[in-house]
Amino acid sequence: MNAFEQFLQTYPDYARTYSLDQLRDAEYARLDARGQVYLDFTGGGLYAASQVRDHAQMLCEEVLGNPHSLNPSSMETTRRVEQARQAVLRHFNARGDYTAIFTLNASGALKLVGEAYPFTPGGTLLLTADNHNSVNGMREFARAKGAEVHYAPLTRPDLRLDAPAMTAWLAGRSGSQPVSYTHLDVYKRQATTLAERGHEVHLFDGASAIGGQFNMAKRIPGKEEFEETLRYFARRIAVTGVKLQLGSRVGAAQLQGMAFDQVILATGVLPRDPRIPGQDHPKVLSYIDVLLHRKPVGTRVAVVGAGGIGFDVAEYLAHGTDLGHPSTTTDLAAWLREWGVVDPEVQRGGVTRAQWEPPARQVTLLQRKPGKHGAGLGKTTGWIHRAALKMKQVEMLAGVNYERIGDEGLFVTFGKDHRDGTVLAVDTIVLCAGQEPLRELHAPLLAAGVKVHLIGGAFEAGELDAKRAIDQGTRLAASL
Repeated sequence: MNAFEQFLQTYPDYARTYSLDQLRDAEYARLDARGQVYLDFTGGGLYAASQVRDHAQMLCEEVLGNPHSLNPSSMETTRRVEQARQAVLRHFNARGDYTAIFTLNASGALKLVGEAYPFTPGGTLLLTADNHNSVNGMREFARAKGAEVHYAPLTRPDLRLDAPAMTAWLAGRSGSQPVSYTHLDVYKRQATTLAERGHEVHLFDGASAIGGQFNMAKRIPGKEEFEETLRYFARRIAVTGVKLQLGSRVGAAQLQGMAFDQVILATGVLPRDPRIPGQDHPKVLSYIDVLLHRKPVGTRVAVVGAGGIGFDVAEYLAHGTDLGHPSTTTDLAAWLREWGVVDPEVQRGGVTRAQWEPPARQVTLLQRKPGKHGAGLGKTTGWIHRAALKMKQVEMLAGVNYERIGDEGLFVTFGKDHRDGTVLAVDTIVLCAGQEPLRELHAPLLAAGVKVHLIGGAFEAGELDAKRAIDQGTRLAASL
């Protein structure tokens, strides 16, 4: 019996790791060849030799292009990216609302989390005392938004997380949160999340149907899917047992009298007053008048304000869905004609000359600040909105001063020196000059000692973002 056989007889458990020895010889032989020990698996895992061979073979055999297009090489890339994404989700047993976002590295992923997480004043970021530098970097995002940063201690000398201290810290922080059934005034996603967590939830809405801003957004060409979003939430409210009270405007005294443990205000926004002389003229409408109340609009229109809502209103009016013109996003053949997209097997490259329908109205989109219209729109979708308005011959004017509104139309000048005075002879002027948070319940509830939270437009009105509001409400609900 040789020395190795004697060793195995003395330590039989060693043989159980033989498969790892085989794996090391087959896939990671370069470690032994170079006499190295690799330990930085928190920074990046070692690739296996077979991964390199298989990937090289795939690159040699396939023709792969930029994803998100309709040509064969792009579609194959998209298929493989989605296949990898689903494999990651399956590995973590992630279902439902989860998605996988690919970044360049862990630092890139952590930066996205730090930038996107809705840290708030009084909130907390808890880190372990020994951490990756990029994780520690998240504290700057938290501090910038007024959140506290704390560190969970480690034990010495093994530098492991001090579990008892961590448990005690978490228990101390969560002691002020409700642990029994709670009553909250919340909206849609956060309401259903709270109900799923066992809370008793009361949802008040002054309107006759749920939806808020969604009920206006769903009328914009290209945003019809919001109708399905509302259908989904209506079903979730029913399934989770949220106590929905429509057509019910409640005041601070009523909420205080109902003895709710916590109140969440998702009361949204009010249109900002642009203070234009003559804005009480009959030809002046707000975007709410146009999109929600469907008040009639003339054939020559000036849209005041070129933020997200201004762009939406301009597209809605230029397209003329309120006049019976169907949205091309609900008609594939019409959408393909409008954007000049064809089957790559029919036309090389998959593009052809676009065939635009004439605009339903003559629309002018104005903004006070100089520069490009829609500069604050989404980075990946802003160009689409600008192209859609250009397609409908919408005139865009920047650096505008709104001097007055009268029977003749909207009188404007340009620049700081108010030069080049011009009258825009329009039938209708639509005010889309931004929004302000609707917080009329906030101060009296705080004064009465009620624990109250703000989310969505009531928290931040600038450039309303549905995903941001839903994410904010869901995270808050999950913390209660």
